[in-house]
Amino acid sequence: MQNIGFLNDIQSIGDNATRFKALVALRKLYPQSKIIFFGRRYFMDMFFYSEVVDAFVAIDELVGGGGVK
Repeated sequence: MQNIGFLNDIQSIGDNATRFKALVALRKLYPQSKIIFFGRRYFMDMFFYSEVVDAFVAIDELVGGGGVK
């Protein structure tokens, strides 16, 4: 099993929808991998609660300490 980190600092919802398609493609290519998404907290529902992302790290909270869910 390998870990795949996906950094996303985009703030628009349309661009994030495109990123979601890329994550679906990654999941299909590497079904046994662990996909870790690094992004803004307000997009957590869109990515983390899907079956595509295994872990979510809120990058806007990393500066303040913590943020891993």
